[in-house]
Amino acid sequence: MEKWHEKFGHVSSRVIENMAKNQVVDGLAIDNQRDGSICGSCARNKGHRVPHPTRSSDESQLPGAILHFDTVGPMADTSLGGSRYYLLCKDEASGYRHAAFVESKDQTKDEVKRLVFEIGAHTGNVCVKVFTDNGTEFVNEQLEGFFKKMGITHETSAPYTPQQNGYIERDVRTVTECAQSILNGAKLPRKLWAEAVATAIYTLNRVSSAKNPTGQTSQPSRGRVLLVQDRQGAVVGWNLEYFSKQVRSEFVHRINYC
Repeated sequence: MEKWHEKFGHVSSRVIENMAKNQVVDGLAIDNQRDGSICGSCARNKGHRVPHPTRSSDESQLPGAILHFDTVGPMADTSLGGSRYYLLCKDEASGYRHAAFVESKDQTKDEVKRLVFEIGAHTGNVCVKVFTDNGTEFVNEQLEGFFKKMGITHETSAPYTPQQNGYIERDVRTVTECAQSILNGAKLPRKLWAEAVATAIYTLNRVSSAKNPTGQTSQPSRGRVLLVQDRQGAVVGWNLEYFSKQVRSEFVHRINYC
C-alpha cells in the first residue's frame, strides 16, 4: 500500500482501495488489509487545525446589541480617499453591515467608537457586547476605557485563531469577494476598491438572506430597498453614507445615479 500511496500522489488508502476494487488501473493489486502506518510526508504537509465546535450560545435578537468588528488590509492600492484598510462591522441580530475606510489601523479605534454611537442612534438600542480579534487596533487602552465607560463587554478571540471570530471572518470574505467581482466585471482599476466595497455592502444589506428574507433593511433611515434598472451595461447600487469626504468629492463625478 505504501508504494501505491506514493505513486498516486499521496492520496488516501481508501481511494486506492476503491481504484483497485473498480479496476480503474490495470495491474493495481494491493492487500486489502491496511497496515495502519502513517505517512510522514502527509503528516507534515496535510496537517490542519481541527474545526472549532459550532457556537452553542443563542444569537442576539435585538438589533444593535451585539456587534462584530474586523479590519481588512493593507490593500495593494491606496483608494481615492487615501485609505489602505477598511473596518467591517456586522450587527449580529439583523446581519446589517457597516464599513469605515481608514488610512492606518491607528484610526480604527475612533471609527469603532463612532459606529457604536451611530448604530445605537439608528436602532434605538444600546450596544452591550463587542466581538473582535486580538489585534492591537482593538485591544488598547483607549478602546478598553471606552468600553468600560459605556458598559460594553469586549470579547476577543485567542491569538492566531480567526476561527473563534468566524461570524465576521466569513463576512469579510463575502464582502471582499463581492467587491473584487464588481471591479473585475466592470474592468475598473483596483484603486476603486473602497467604492467597490461600499457598493458590495450597500447591495448585500438589501438582498435576501436568512436573516433578511424580504431584502428590507432593518434600519429605515439607511435608505430604500435596492433599486435595479434594466440598462445596457452594469448598474451599480451605492450609498454615499459609506464614503469618506475625500472619496465623495472624487467619486461623485465618476458614477451615474441609478
